[in-house]
Amino acid sequence: MKLITDDSNADLAALFGIIRTLAPELWGSGQRSLLLPRELGDLVRPEYLEQIKGKIKKMKQLHDLFDAGLLTRDQYLSRKGNIISEM
Repeated sequence: MKLITDDSNADLAALFGIIRTLAPELWGSGQRSLLLPRELGDLVRPEYLEQIKGKIKKMKQLHDLFDAGLLTRDQYLSRKGNIISEM
């Protein structure tokens, strides 16, 4: 059984994998709906994928700043929360 049927679905699966890594508390909670568009049909729209990719890029950059010691834990969590709330 093939679960990923095309490139856009592969992109989405990879993006969700990254989100699970960068924000596990969100992925494992009832707030998972923040990751999904209001209408599931939007999942195949390229602009939705681009929006998610941009936000994940911001989360990765933020995580890198935190790992480098340039942000405190509180700053990191606050900024990460802002990015997630945009989703």
